[in-house]
Amino acid sequence: VDLNNDGSLDILVKGYNPGYYINNGNGDFKFNNIDGGYYPKGITTEIIDFNRDGYYDILGLRGVYLNTANDSFKLVHEFGLLNTVVKSLDFNNDSITDIVVFERESDQISVLSGNGDGTFKKEKEIILKNLYYINTGDLNNDRLDDLVVTLVSPETRQFDDCVILFATESDDIFKEKQRFPRPGSYEEVVLDVDRDNKKELVFPTYRVEYYNVEKDSIIKPLRFVTEDRFNVEDVFPFDYDKDGLIDLVTTSGGGSYGNQINIITNKLKGEITFSELERDYNGKPIDSLVSVSPAHLNYTVFYNDSDRLDQPD
Repeated sequence: VDLNNDGSLDILVKGYNPGYYINNGNGDFKFNNIDGGYYPKGITTEIIDFNRDGYYDILGLRGVYLNTANDSFKLVHEFGLLNTVVKSLDFNNDSITDIVVFERESDQISVLSGNGDGTFKKEKEIILKNLYYINTGDLNNDRLDDLVVTLVSPETRQFDDCVILFATESDDIFKEKQRFPRPGSYEEVVLDVDRDNKKELVFPTYRVEYYNVEKDSIIKPLRFVTEDRFNVEDVFPFDYDKDGLIDLVTTSGGGSYGNQINIITNKLKGEITFSELERDYNGKPIDSLVSVSPAHLNYTVFYNDSDRLDQPD
């Protein structure tokens, strides 16, 4: 992401020492820490311009940080929660970014309506027992972002159900539509894998599992990738081979396949194939990728010249 609009890509860093690397334009980066204080450290890597000033801001676990346009950020809205889970969305289709936030393993989700300047007002409290994780996306194509909520078992503290809450134009804002057993993964992404104009839920487990929201609002397993050689820790959508199909880029940790970038390419509708980054896809990887290795707290930049993918020394 270009944080200062200088034409050079900068890097956002999640984890226990959150912050950002500013690219000086010649491949050198300067790290700037974002202090969580007594609140949970960490930031999301969502790309959002909360106050619509043309500069990307940062959504942190502590609160919202606005870009000051001089390579720094200012905390303007504080959540005041511990062990925070936070996601952005637009639940009312007003083109202003809203937020849902809660404290993990609590029973209450706060829906915050954006004012357009980086500040928010509380619109609604949603009560669900044993909350653990949340995701957002327009699952039924009504231009209102919905919620995908993960619950844990109070006895085992293991993942239990996934709850779909559809956004509505009523005072309730969100209405529960369906529950289904959740796959055993940490986070998921919401995207249209097969270009059928219906969003899938992609779970980064030892295998990648796809769920599709049909027009009748029924969630069902659609297809599976049973490549179990890597332990997926994070996943995000990315058109790797520039064929117009959404691919998945995952990062791995643990075991002999730890600290890798893996690419799952969407070849045809309903068909997913697996490829490792070390192998050129059709001989021509297209985009540069950045990986942050949590084990070594350093970064590796893979530069691309459209003919081969070079890793710096």
